[in-house]
Parts: sequence; structure tokens; C-alpha cells
Amino acid sequence: GEWTLDLMRQAPDCPDGTMQALIGAAIASARRSNIPRLSLAAVPYLPPDACPGPRAPAALWRRLARPASGLRQFKAAFGP
Repeated sequence: GEWTLDLMRQAPDCPDGTMQALIGAAIASARRSNIPRLSLAAVPYLPPDACPGPRAPAALWRRLARPASGLRQFKAAFGP
């Protein structure tokens, strides 16, 4: 079995660390329930050498993936 946390949203007035605490609690709960894997769901991935074609489309591709860099960094903090 696997649990997946998806569509995590934080209200602007939440104290710093709220999402981290909730994810930590979910990880602990999964461990207590003998769930071997907890996923933070998908994040857009752009390999460094990815290039879908000519220069202009490649630049657009990188610009579209850039907003996900913070999400990738956040989720990586909970990696194995």
C-alpha cells in the first residue's frame, strides 16, 4: 500500500512550518500503520539537458517549469 498527499494548500495566515508539521505527522501515521511508502505526489520535472526542439520552444519549456522549482525543493526535504 501507499498513501499520497496531494493538493497541499497553506492559508496565508498559517504559522511558518505548518505544512512541514502536517507532512511529518502524516509520515509518522503511515509508519504506525505499516504503510511502506508515502508520496508527496508529482512535481513537474525538467531534466537539465531537456530540449523539446528549437531554441524558442526550449526557452518556453524552461520558463513553464521554473515555478515548480520551489515545490521540487520543498518535497526533496522529505526524501528518503
